[in-house]
Amino acid sequence: MNNTDSRKASSHRTASAAALLLTVLLLGACGSGSETSLSAEQPVTTSDSELTVRADGAVGSSNENLPGAGEVKLWVSNQSFAEPNVTLDIRVDNQTVVDEQFAVENQHNTIGYILANVEPATEHTITATADSGAEASAVFTVDTDQPLWISLAYWGGGEDSEEPDFTLEVADEPFYFD
Repeated sequence: MNNTDSRKASSHRTASAAALLLTVLLLGACGSGSETSLSAEQPVTTSDSELTVRADGAVGSSNENLPGAGEVKLWVSNQSFAEPNVTLDIRVDNQTVVDEQFAVENQHNTIGYILANVEPATEHTITATADSGAEASAVFTVDTDQPLWISLAYWGGGEDSEEPDFTLEVADEPFYFD
């Protein structure tokens, strides 16, 4: 692919992603459901730790919240049309924080979670494993004075014969999905 074709493909993906995000936001405003079960009122406490996890709804939903200082906002999505439902086991320091099935829906069905009481000023490892066997991990440190954001996207194989994989990013500012 030459540079012109690459720019056209990138522009097309950006425009398609923007259209899909708008659809997600509109569906979220209308109360559209998801295959992923969420209950923002029932925090889950992981075993042997003070770390707690709250389901926080889909991008653009009315119950979406910003993380507080010292908290982590975890965004999770399935981007694979080849695998429309994938089970993801997500762990922090080998403790399960999310173990759920994620639907691709319109490919921008991004679900949020708030991780609270993560020990500050300590390196933590987040690891994601899909039922396909794909795995990814990253190291992060929480600052008590500001929130942290983690985005995890699953990309299953498909027409391009790519192996299932993840995109896993850690940032000290919110992600803007387009």
